[in-house]
Amino acid sequence: MRKPAAIQLRPRETTSLLGSPQSPREGAFWSQRTRVSTRLADALGLKDAQEARLVSRLILMGALANIAFVFGRNAGPALYVNHLGSRRLARAMFLSALSVFAVTPRFSTYARPRRAVRVYACVQMSGAVLLACLWVMLSYLERRTAAAVDLTTQVLYTLFFVCEDLTTLLVMMQNAAVAQELFTATAARRVVGLVQLGSSLGAVLAGLTCGGLSRYAGANSLVLAQVVSLLLGLPSTSYVAHVSRGTTEKTATREDRSSQKWWTDDLVLGLGLYTVLVIAVKTTLEYCYTCVVAADTRSPEAMVTVTGYLYAAAGVAASVLNAGGTRRLLRRFGLAVSAGYPLGVALLLGIICFKRASVETLAAARAFDLAARWSVSNTFKSVVWIAVDVPVARAARPYVESLAKKATAAVVALILGFLTHQGYRIPQLASLALFSCAILALVGMQLRSRYLAAMRRRVARRSVARSSTTFIGGKAPLPHEKPWGDVDEEGHLVSVEADVRDATSANDGRDALAELVFERFRRGGVGAKLFLLREIDAGAALRPKEIRELFLGFDGWEPSVRVAALRDVIASLDEDDEDQEGDEEAPSIKWADSLVLRELEKGDPLTMSHDESHIIAAACLAAARRNIHEATPALERLLGSAHPAPRAAAAAALLSLGWGIGMGHVSSGAAKVLESMLGGHLQASKARSLRQLSMRPTLTQDSSRLASAAEQAQAAWDEAIQQGDEGAAVAAAIRLTACRVAARGGDESRAVEAPSFVIDANAAAAALHALRDAPFLVPDAATWLRLANAEDPRVSRALLALAPPNALGADQRAQALAKLAGCRPTARRAARLLSADAAVAKAASPKLLELLTASIKEDGGDAGCLLDALRSTTEHRGRNDASAKAWALAASTDDAVYEGWLLDFVRDCLDGGASTPSPEDIESTIRREASEANNAAEARARFLKLGHGRYSDRNVALAVSRLRGDAVDDLGTADDGVALELGACAAAYAAEKLYGRRQHLLARCALLARHGWRPRDAWKVLRDDDPKSASAVLELVESDLPPALKPVVLGALSSTKCKAASVRKAVGWLEAQADPLGCELANAVDALCSGRAAPIAKGALLPRVALLKGFKPLEHALLAQHLAPLASLCSWRRYAIGDEVELASTESAVVAKG
Repeated sequence: MRKPAAIQLRPRETTSLLGSPQSPREGAFWSQRTRVSTRLADALGLKDAQEARLVSRLILMGALANIAFVFGRNAGPALYVNHLGSRRLARAMFLSALSVFAVTPRFSTYARPRRAVRVYACVQMSGAVLLACLWVMLSYLERRTAAAVDLTTQVLYTLFFVCEDLTTLLVMMQNAAVAQELFTATAARRVVGLVQLGSSLGAVLAGLTCGGLSRYAGANSLVLAQVVSLLLGLPSTSYVAHVSRGTTEKTATREDRSSQKWWTDDLVLGLGLYTVLVIAVKTTLEYCYTCVVAADTRSPEAMVTVTGYLYAAAGVAASVLNAGGTRRLLRRFGLAVSAGYPLGVALLLGIICFKRASVETLAAARAFDLAARWSVSNTFKSVVWIAVDVPVARAARPYVESLAKKATAAVVALILGFLTHQGYRIPQLASLALFSCAILALVGMQLRSRYLAAMRRRVARRSVARSSTTFIGGKAPLPHEKPWGDVDEEGHLVSVEADVRDATSANDGRDALAELVFERFRRGGVGAKLFLLREIDAGAALRPKEIRELFLGFDGWEPSVRVAALRDVIASLDEDDEDQEGDEEAPSIKWADSLVLRELEKGDPLTMSHDESHIIAAACLAAARRNIHEATPALERLLGSAHPAPRAAAAAALLSLGWGIGMGHVSSGAAKVLESMLGGHLQASKARSLRQLSMRPTLTQDSSRLASAAEQAQAAWDEAIQQGDEGAAVAAAIRLTACRVAARGGDESRAVEAPSFVIDANAAAAALHALRDAPFLVPDAATWLRLANAEDPRVSRALLALAPPNALGADQRAQALAKLAGCRPTARRAARLLSADAAVAKAASPKLLELLTASIKEDGGDAGCLLDALRSTTEHRGRNDASAKAWALAASTDDAVYEGWLLDFVRDCLDGGASTPSPEDIESTIRREASEANNAAEARARFLKLGHGRYSDRNVALAVSRLRGDAVDDLGTADDGVALELGACAAAYAAEKLYGRRQHLLARCALLARHGWRPRDAWKVLRDDDPKSASAVLELVESDLPPALKPVVLGALSSTKCKAASVRKAVGWLEAQADPLGCELANAVDALCSGRAAPIAKGALLPRVALLKGFKPLEHALLAQHLAPLASLCSWRRYAIGDEVELASTESAVVAKG
C-alpha cells in the first residue's frame, strides 16, 4: 500500500482575508460624511458625500443653464417685438420651429453613441460661440440708423430670434439628459428635484437681475451674460464627466438596433404626446401673456423687467418644491402627481376665460405653469425617461424634447396668429389651453400606467418558466414527446414541422407532402419519423394508398418507430380512411390486419428481446382495436410470455375481443393473467365509450338482477348470431362479460392479501397500461389502494390513468391521491383526479395541508407539487384555511425557495377571493420584517467600525481567545488585527441575515401588489449589478405600497447608509438570532468592546469558521449557511513547526500559523 504524501510544516505569515477592510467603499464612507452636514444630507435625501458633491455640481450646471435660458427667453422676444412689432412674432416662432426640424435629426445622430455629459459640453461650447457672434451682430444693428424697418433689419432680428431660441432649447434639453443618464428611477425621485433646484434658483437670480441689467447696459447685454453663464458651467461639466465615466461607460458604448426605431417604444410615444400637450399649454399662455404685457408697457426694458420678476416668482416657487416638496409629493402620491400640474393650470385658465384677462391673471397663470413645469412636471418626465433604454432615449430625446416642442409651438403659434387676425380675444384663446389641460391630465395617468408596465417587463425578463422544452418550429411538443427537429445523414439540423407546413401550403400540397414524408423516412432520424407518424394518424399527411406504400419498409424502421406506427397508425386505420376521391381504386384494408398478424407470429414468448416485446405488445393492442379475431391463437400463446408487456397486452386484447363468443375460457384465463400481474382482483367499471354503453345498467345491480341481466344478454347474443348481426353480437357479448365480472368479483367482500405482499413493479405497470384498452375492467378497491401505495412511481403513474373504482369512498380516495400529489411523477394526474370531484377535493385539502407542513419542516415530499394540488382542490372550498396555513408556514421557514412557493400560493388564494391573511396582517408583517432588516443593517454598520476603535490589551486578549480557539489563553498576547478580523466576521454574518430579511420583505410586499409580479424574479433583479434594473423593482414596490409603508420598506430594501447601532444593541441583535455562531460572535464582540466575556464553549464554531473564512477557496462562502455546517464537521490538529503531517486519502487540511 502506498504511503500517503507528507506535508512539511514551515513557518509562514498568513494574512487572513479579514485582515483588510471588507469594503473599502464603506470604510471610506464614514470619513467622507464628515465633510457634509449629516442633518442637512438626511433632510435633502442624499446618500453619501460623493453623491452630495455630484448633486452640487449638477445644481450649479442647472443654475447656469437656466440663467442663460431666462436671459435668452427675455432678450429674444423683447428685442424682436420692440423692433419688428408683435404681429410678426408668430412668423418668427414658426421659422424657429423650422430650424429645429433641420437640426434635430443631425443632433440625434451625433448624440446617440455619446454620453449625455459629453454632448452637453459640446452644446455649451458651441452655444457660447454662437451667442457671442449674435451679440456682435446686435451691436452692429444698434449702430445702424434706419428711418424704417428695412429687409436687413427683419432678416437679422429674425435670425437672432431663431438662433437664440434654438440654443437655449438645446442647452436645457441636454442639461436634463445628463441627470437622466446618471441616476436610476428611484434615485431620481430623491435627487432630480435637487438638481432642478439649481434651475429654479437660476431662474430667480436671472429674473431679479435681467431687468436691472437691461436698464443699465441695454437688452443686448443679456446675450453677453448668456455667453458668460455657459462658459462658467464648463468646469462643472468636466467634473461630472470624470465622475460618471465608470458608472456609464458600458451604457455609453452600447448601441442597439432598437434605437433606430425609437418610435415603436410606447413610453417614448407617451412622452412625446405629453410634451406636445405641455408645450401647447405653455405656448398659448406665453403668447397671451406677451401680447397683453407688450400692449401694457412702452419699452423693451420695462417688458424685460416685468417678465424678469415673473421668472423670479416662478423660480422661488419651483425652488421650494424642488428642495423637498416634489420628493414628498412623489412619496405620497407616486407618479399620479403628473395630473396635478394640468389641473392647477386649468383652474387659473378658467378664471381667465370666464372672469377677465389682465396682466395679473395671465402672470399668475404663467408663473404657476413655469413653477410646476420646472419642478413636478420635469421630475415626472425625468423618471419616465430613465425607464426608457439608454440607446432608445438618446435617439428619441432630440425629437421629443426639441422637435416635438418646436413643432407644437409652431402649429399653435400659427393657429393663435390666425385666430388673432380673425378677431378672437385673449379669453377665447385661453380656452384652447384649458382643453389641452384636460387631455394632459388623462395622458399623464396613462403614461404612469405604461411606466409601471415597463417596470414589470424589466422584472419579467428574469423570469424562468417552470418547464421548458427545446424545439424547432412554431409549436412546442408535449412534455413527454421528443423535439420535432432532427439531424439528417449529412449532419444538418432540420425542422420537420416547417417542411410539412410549407408542403401543405404549396399548390400540389398532398403530392409534395408525400414526397417529403418518404424522403424523411429515408434520411431522417427517430424524432422526425415519430412526428410524421403523429401527422399521419391525424389524417393530414398521407392518403391511404400512400400509407400502404410507406409501410412496405416497416421491417427496417427503428423499434420505437415501429411501436409508434402500430399504436398511432395501424390501430386507428379505419375503412373510412380508404375512401378515395375520383375513380381510383381503394386499396384493401387487409394489408393492415396482415401486418398485425405477422408481427404477432414473429416473437417467441420465451426468448424475445426487450425491443421485440414492446413491438409485440403494440401489435396485441392494435389487434384488439381492429377486432382481429384471427389473432386469438397468437394472443393465447403470448399469455405465457416471459416479458410483462406482451403478456399484459395479450390479456387485455383477449378481454377486449369479448367474452361469450366462444372465448369464455380464454377470457377467463386472460383476466386471471392480469389479476396475477396486479396482485389483486378486477371488477367492472363504468363504460367510457359508445362501445360499452350496454354495460351501464349492470354495474349497480344485486346478484338476482345480475343473473337476469346475464340471461337477457345471452339471449340477445344468440339472436344476433342467428341473424348474422356482428355489431349487435359484440354489444351483447360485452354486456354478458360485464355481468359475469360483476357476479364473479364485483363486491368488496374479498379477503385482503397479507401486508407483506410484494408487487412486481414491471408486471403491475404493464398490466395497468394494458387495462387502458379494456376500459370496462379496473382493479377493485383493495387492489387499487395497494397499488397506489406502491413505491415504484411507474405503478402509481399507470394506475392514475385509470378511473378509480366506485366503491372507494371520498375519504379513501382523497387519502391516497393526496399522497400521490406530493410525488413529482404522479403529481399532475393526482391533482387532476382530486379536482374532478368536489367531495374528494374537500376531503383532500386537510391531508394536503398536513403533508405540506411535513414536507417543509421535515423535507418529506415535494412542496411545489403539493401546492399545485392545493390550488386545484381549493377551487371548491377551503381557500381561507389553506391560505392561512401557507402564510404561517412561510413565516416559520428559513428556506427562501419554500417561502417563495408558499407566498405565491397565498397570492393566488387572495386573487381567488380569500380573506386570509388580511391586509392589516400583511402590513404588520411587512413592518416587522423591515424593522428586522434595519436592525441587521445598523448592527452591520457597527461591526464595520470595530476595526477603527481603540481597546485595552485585556479586551483584545479576551477577543483573541474567542476568535482563535480554546488553545489561546485569555491573558495571552494581544493581537492588534483581531478587532478588524472580528468586525469583518460579524459584519459578514449580519450582511447574510440582512440579505435574507430583505428577501422576505420583498416577498411579502408582493402580496399587496395590484399588478402581478413574482417576488423571486423581482429579487433576482434587485440584487443585480445593474442599478437601473434594481430600481425597476423599487418602483413597482412603491407603486403598490400604502403611503405609510413606503419610507419604511424602501429604506430597508435600498438604503446603503444607516446609523450604527450601539455596541449593546448590536450584541443583543446577535444573541437574538438564536444560533450557536451568533451567540459566539456576540460573546467575542462583547469581550472586545466591554471586557465582559462568557466562557468559551467546548467545540466552539467561531474559531473554525474564522479559519475557514481565511481559506481562499472559501472566502466568498456564507458564514451561517456554508461555513458553520462545514466547521461543525472539522477537527483541530496541532503540530510543531517542522513536523511532517500524514493525511489519509479522504482528508483535506487547512494549514495556518498558530
